[in-house]
Amino acid sequence: MQSLSRESVIKIIERMNLPAILSSDQKEKIFSLSDGHPLALMYILNNLREVRGSEDLPAILDGIEPFRGNIEEKYYTYWNRNFCTDYDLSQLLGRLSRLRGAIDLSWVEKWSDRSVVNRLRKQAAHYFKHEDSNHWYFFHNSFRIFLNQKTAESSPGVFDSSIDRTIHKELAKICAQDLGDEPWSWDELYHWALAEEHEEVLGRATQDWFRNQFYAFRPADAIKADIRLAMTSAIACKDLVAFCRILLISAEIDDRASYLENVKIIPLLLAIDEAQIAIEYM
Repeated sequence: MQSLSRESVIKIIERMNLPAILSSDQKEKIFSLSDGHPLALMYILNNLREVRGSEDLPAILDGIEPFRGNIEEKYYTYWNRNFCTDYDLSQLLGRLSRLRGAIDLSWVEKWSDRSVVNRLRKQAAHYFKHEDSNHWYFFHNSFRIFLNQKTAESSPGVFDSSIDRTIHKELAKICAQDLGDEPWSWDELYHWALAEEHEEVLGRATQDWFRNQFYAFRPADAIKADIRLAMTSAIACKDLVAFCRILLISAEIDDRASYLENVKIIPLLLAIDEAQIAIEYM
Protein backbone atom coordinates (compact mmCIF):
# COMPACT_ATOMS: atom_id res chain seq x y z
CA MET A 1 0.00 0.00 0.00
CA GLN A 2 1.51 3.29 -1.10
CA SER A 3 2.41 5.71 1.69
CA LEU A 4 0.69 9.05 2.04
CA SER A 5 2.71 12.25 1.95
CA ARG A 6 3.19 14.30 5.10
CA GLU A 7 0.84 16.96 3.69
CA SER A 8 -1.89 14.38 3.01
CA VAL A 9 -1.61 12.97 6.53
CA ILE A 10 -1.92 16.44 8.06
CA LYS A 11 -5.01 17.16 5.92
CA ILE A 12 -6.64 13.89 6.99
CA ILE A 13 -5.95 14.63 10.66
CA GLU A 14 -7.49 18.09 10.35
CA ARG A 15 -10.62 16.72 8.64
CA MET A 16 -11.27 14.09 11.32
CA ASN A 17 -12.95 16.52 13.75
CA LEU A 18 -11.30 14.85 16.72
CA PRO A 19 -12.68 15.81 20.16
CA ALA A 20 -9.31 17.30 21.22
CA ILE A 21 -7.17 19.88 19.45
CA LEU A 22 -3.79 18.54 18.34
CA SER A 23 -0.67 20.65 18.33
CA SER A 24 1.62 20.82 15.31
CA ASP A 25 4.12 18.57 17.09
CA GLN A 26 1.41 15.99 17.80
CA LYS A 27 0.35 15.98 14.15
CA GLU A 28 3.97 15.43 13.19
CA LYS A 29 4.20 12.60 15.70
CA ILE A 30 1.13 10.91 14.19
CA PHE A 31 2.74 11.14 10.76
CA SER A 32 5.92 9.62 12.17
CA LEU A 33 4.05 6.84 14.00
CA SER A 34 2.04 5.89 10.92
CA ASP A 35 4.89 6.38 8.44
CA GLY A 36 2.16 7.56 6.06
CA HIS A 37 0.54 4.10 5.89
CA PRO A 38 -3.22 4.75 5.41
CA LEU A 39 -4.47 1.86 7.57
CA ALA A 40 -1.95 2.47 10.36
CA LEU A 41 -2.94 6.14 10.28
CA MET A 42 -6.65 5.37 10.60
CA TYR A 43 -6.08 3.04 13.56
CA ILE A 44 -4.21 5.85 15.34
CA LEU A 45 -6.98 8.35 14.59
CA ASN A 46 -9.68 5.88 15.66
CA ASN A 47 -7.79 5.60 18.95
CA LEU A 48 -7.99 9.36 19.39
CA ARG A 49 -11.74 9.60 18.71
CA GLU A 50 -12.54 8.59 22.29
CA VAL A 51 -10.10 11.00 23.92
CA ARG A 52 -11.76 13.25 26.51
CA GLY A 53 -9.39 16.21 26.35
CA SER A 54 -6.07 17.48 25.05
CA GLU A 55 -4.38 16.48 28.30
CA ASP A 56 -4.93 12.78 27.45
CA LEU A 57 -3.22 13.00 24.04
CA PRO A 58 0.45 12.66 25.13
CA ALA A 59 -0.14 9.41 27.05
CA ILE A 60 -2.12 7.86 24.19
CA LEU A 61 0.43 8.82 21.53
CA ASP A 62 3.32 7.62 23.70
CA GLY A 63 1.64 4.21 23.99
CA ILE A 64 1.31 3.68 20.23
CA GLU A 65 3.93 1.49 18.56
CA PRO A 66 5.39 2.98 15.35
CA PHE A 67 4.41 1.32 12.10
CA ARG A 68 7.41 -0.55 10.68
CA GLY A 69 6.18 -1.63 7.26
CA ASN A 70 3.98 -4.59 8.22
CA ILE A 71 0.48 -4.11 9.65
CA GLU A 72 0.49 -7.63 11.09
CA GLU A 73 3.41 -6.66 13.33
CA LYS A 74 1.17 -4.00 14.90
CA TYR A 75 -1.55 -6.59 15.41
CA TYR A 76 0.93 -8.96 17.09
CA THR A 77 2.23 -6.21 19.35
CA TYR A 78 -1.27 -5.18 20.39
CA TRP A 79 -2.33 -8.81 20.83
CA ASN A 80 0.62 -9.60 23.10
CA ARG A 81 0.08 -6.45 25.13
CA ASN A 82 -3.70 -6.55 25.58
CA PHE A 83 -5.28 -9.85 24.58
CA CYS A 84 -3.04 -12.88 24.97
CA THR A 85 -3.26 -12.91 28.79
CA ASP A 86 -7.00 -12.17 28.79
CA TYR A 87 -8.50 -15.56 27.85
CA ASP A 88 -12.14 -14.43 27.91
CA LEU A 89 -11.50 -11.39 25.71
CA SER A 90 -9.36 -13.31 23.21
CA GLN A 91 -12.06 -16.01 23.05
CA LEU A 92 -14.70 -13.36 22.37
CA LEU A 93 -12.57 -11.80 19.61
CA GLY A 94 -12.18 -15.22 18.02
CA ARG A 95 -15.95 -15.62 17.91
CA LEU A 96 -16.57 -12.11 16.60
CA SER A 97 -14.05 -12.58 13.80
CA ARG A 98 -16.10 -15.54 12.54
CA LEU A 99 -19.43 -13.74 12.42
CA ARG A 100 -20.91 -12.51 9.17
CA GLY A 101 -21.86 -8.88 8.67
CA ALA A 102 -22.35 -6.36 11.44
CA ILE A 103 -21.62 -7.23 15.06
CA ASP A 104 -24.58 -6.40 17.32
CA LEU A 105 -23.04 -5.95 20.77
CA SER A 106 -26.46 -5.94 22.44
CA TRP A 107 -26.90 -9.48 21.09
CA VAL A 108 -23.33 -10.44 22.05
CA GLU A 109 -24.07 -9.42 25.65
CA LYS A 110 -26.83 -12.07 25.77
CA TRP A 111 -24.26 -14.88 25.55
CA SER A 112 -21.03 -13.23 26.68
CA ASP A 113 -20.19 -11.71 30.05
CA ARG A 114 -20.90 -7.99 30.05
CA SER A 115 -17.56 -7.21 31.69
CA VAL A 116 -15.77 -8.91 28.78
CA VAL A 117 -17.80 -6.88 26.26
CA ASN A 118 -16.89 -3.73 28.20
CA ARG A 119 -13.19 -4.63 27.92
CA LEU A 120 -13.73 -5.10 24.18
CA ARG A 121 -15.24 -1.62 23.95
CA LYS A 122 -12.31 -0.08 25.83
CA GLN A 123 -9.38 -2.01 24.40
CA ALA A 124 -10.32 -2.84 20.80
CA ALA A 125 -12.81 -0.17 19.71
CA HIS A 126 -10.33 1.44 17.30
CA TYR A 127 -10.20 -1.75 15.23
CA PHE A 128 -13.90 -1.38 14.36
CA LYS A 129 -16.22 0.96 12.48
CA HIS A 130 -19.07 2.11 14.72
CA GLU A 131 -22.41 2.41 12.96
CA ASP A 132 -23.77 3.25 16.42
CA SER A 133 -22.91 2.25 19.98
CA ASN A 134 -23.97 -1.37 19.41
CA HIS A 135 -23.50 -2.07 15.68
CA TRP A 136 -19.84 -2.53 14.86
CA TYR A 137 -17.93 -3.71 11.78
CA PHE A 138 -14.29 -4.70 11.50
CA PHE A 139 -12.49 -1.61 10.23
CA HIS A 140 -10.28 -3.71 7.97
CA ASN A 141 -10.47 -7.36 6.98
CA SER A 142 -6.76 -7.90 7.74
CA PHE A 143 -7.51 -7.72 11.48
CA ARG A 144 -10.36 -10.21 11.14
CA ILE A 145 -8.03 -12.61 9.30
CA PHE A 146 -5.36 -12.10 11.96
CA LEU A 147 -7.85 -12.98 14.71
CA ASN A 148 -9.10 -16.04 12.80
CA GLN A 149 -5.54 -17.31 12.60
CA LYS A 150 -4.45 -16.34 16.10
CA THR A 151 -7.45 -17.73 17.96
CA ALA A 152 -7.19 -21.12 16.25
CA GLU A 153 -3.50 -21.77 16.93
CA SER A 154 -2.53 -24.96 18.73
CA SER A 155 0.96 -23.48 19.18
CA PRO A 156 2.46 -20.16 18.06
CA GLY A 157 2.15 -19.85 14.28
CA VAL A 158 0.43 -23.24 13.84
CA PHE A 159 -3.20 -22.98 12.67
CA ASP A 160 -5.34 -25.87 13.93
CA SER A 161 -8.44 -26.39 11.78
CA SER A 162 -10.08 -28.48 14.51
CA ILE A 163 -10.02 -25.45 16.86
CA ASP A 164 -11.53 -23.33 14.09
CA ARG A 165 -14.33 -25.87 13.61
CA THR A 166 -14.96 -25.99 17.37
CA ILE A 167 -15.45 -22.22 17.51
CA HIS A 168 -17.92 -22.36 14.63
CA LYS A 169 -19.75 -25.18 16.41
CA GLU A 170 -20.03 -22.99 19.53
CA LEU A 171 -21.38 -20.13 17.40
CA ALA A 172 -23.94 -22.43 15.74
CA LYS A 173 -25.29 -23.37 19.18
CA ILE A 174 -25.39 -19.69 20.19
CA CYS A 175 -27.31 -18.78 17.00
CA ALA A 176 -29.73 -21.66 17.62
CA GLN A 177 -30.82 -19.95 20.84
CA ASP A 178 -32.34 -17.08 18.80
CA LEU A 179 -35.73 -18.15 17.51
CA GLY A 180 -38.08 -16.56 15.00
CA ASP A 181 -37.01 -13.87 12.58
CA GLU A 182 -33.84 -12.74 14.36
CA PRO A 183 -31.08 -12.41 11.70
CA TRP A 184 -28.53 -14.07 13.98
CA SER A 185 -30.61 -17.24 14.06
CA TRP A 186 -30.24 -17.55 10.29
CA ASP A 187 -26.46 -17.89 10.64
CA GLU A 188 -26.81 -21.16 12.51
CA LEU A 189 -26.61 -23.12 9.25
CA TYR A 190 -23.53 -21.16 8.14
CA HIS A 191 -21.63 -22.02 11.31
CA TRP A 192 -22.66 -25.68 11.22
CA ALA A 193 -21.33 -25.76 7.64
CA LEU A 194 -17.96 -24.26 8.60
CA ALA A 195 -17.81 -26.64 11.55
CA GLU A 196 -18.25 -29.42 8.94
CA GLU A 197 -21.23 -30.76 10.86
CA HIS A 198 -23.03 -31.73 7.67
CA GLU A 199 -25.90 -33.66 9.27
CA GLU A 200 -26.75 -30.59 11.35
CA VAL A 201 -26.72 -28.48 8.17
CA LEU A 202 -29.14 -30.81 6.42
CA GLY A 203 -31.34 -30.84 9.49
CA ARG A 204 -31.71 -27.07 9.18
CA ALA A 205 -31.93 -26.85 5.38
CA THR A 206 -35.69 -27.25 5.05
CA GLN A 207 -38.22 -25.51 2.86
CA ASP A 208 -39.76 -23.71 5.86
CA TRP A 209 -36.33 -22.59 7.13
CA PHE A 210 -35.46 -20.73 3.92
CA ARG A 211 -39.00 -19.64 3.06
CA ASN A 212 -39.49 -17.99 6.44
CA GLN A 213 -36.24 -16.08 5.95
CA PHE A 214 -37.58 -14.76 2.66
CA TYR A 215 -40.84 -13.74 4.38
CA ALA A 216 -38.73 -11.91 6.98
CA PHE A 217 -37.14 -9.84 4.17
CA ARG A 218 -33.77 -11.57 4.19
CA PRO A 219 -32.12 -10.79 0.81
CA ALA A 220 -32.43 -13.65 -1.66
CA ASP A 221 -28.67 -13.53 -2.41
CA ALA A 222 -27.91 -14.24 1.25
CA ILE A 223 -30.41 -17.11 1.32
CA LYS A 224 -28.90 -18.57 -1.86
CA ALA A 225 -25.43 -18.48 -0.30
CA ASP A 226 -26.67 -20.70 2.53
CA ILE A 227 -28.47 -22.96 0.07
CA ARG A 228 -25.13 -23.54 -1.67
CA LEU A 229 -23.61 -24.50 1.70
CA ALA A 230 -26.45 -26.97 2.20
CA MET A 231 -25.79 -28.45 -1.25
CA THR A 232 -22.14 -28.95 -0.28
CA SER A 233 -23.22 -30.78 2.87
CA ALA A 234 -25.59 -33.00 0.89
CA ILE A 235 -22.70 -33.91 -1.41
CA ALA A 236 -20.43 -34.60 1.59
CA CYS A 237 -23.09 -36.92 3.04
CA LYS A 238 -23.78 -38.46 -0.39
CA ASP A 239 -27.46 -37.79 0.28
CA LEU A 240 -29.18 -37.64 -3.11
CA VAL A 241 -32.64 -37.10 -1.63
CA ALA A 242 -31.43 -34.09 0.40
CA PHE A 243 -29.61 -32.72 -2.65
CA CYS A 244 -32.76 -32.90 -4.80
CA ARG A 245 -34.81 -31.31 -2.00
CA ILE A 246 -32.34 -28.42 -1.77
CA LEU A 247 -32.44 -27.93 -5.56
CA LEU A 248 -36.22 -27.53 -5.36
CA ILE A 249 -35.84 -25.06 -2.48
CA SER A 250 -33.34 -23.09 -4.54
CA ALA A 251 -35.77 -22.97 -7.47
CA GLU A 252 -38.54 -21.71 -5.18
CA ILE A 253 -36.37 -18.89 -3.78
CA ASP A 254 -35.37 -17.92 -7.35
CA ASP A 255 -39.04 -17.74 -8.36
CA ARG A 256 -39.99 -15.67 -5.32
CA ALA A 257 -37.04 -13.32 -5.81
CA SER A 258 -37.96 -12.74 -9.45
CA TYR A 259 -41.17 -10.96 -8.34
CA LEU A 260 -39.06 -8.39 -6.46
CA GLU A 261 -36.83 -7.49 -9.41
CA ASN A 262 -39.08 -4.61 -10.51
CA VAL A 263 -40.10 -3.55 -7.01
CA LYS A 264 -38.42 -0.60 -5.27
CA ILE A 265 -37.79 -2.65 -2.15
CA ILE A 266 -35.44 -0.22 -0.35
CA PRO A 267 -38.01 2.61 0.07
CA LEU A 268 -40.61 0.06 1.19
CA LEU A 269 -38.28 -1.35 3.86
CA LEU A 270 -37.43 2.14 5.10
CA ALA A 271 -41.14 2.99 5.23
CA ILE A 272 -41.75 0.13 7.68
CA ASP A 273 -38.68 0.99 9.81
CA GLU A 274 -36.54 -1.91 8.60
CA ALA A 275 -33.41 0.17 8.09
CA GLN A 276 -30.96 -2.63 8.98
CA ILE A 277 -32.51 -4.99 6.44
CA ALA A 278 -32.48 -2.20 3.84
CA ILE A 279 -28.73 -1.88 4.44
CA GLU A 280 -28.33 -5.64 3.90
CA TYR A 281 -30.15 -5.33 0.57
CA MET A 282 -27.87 -2.50 -0.52
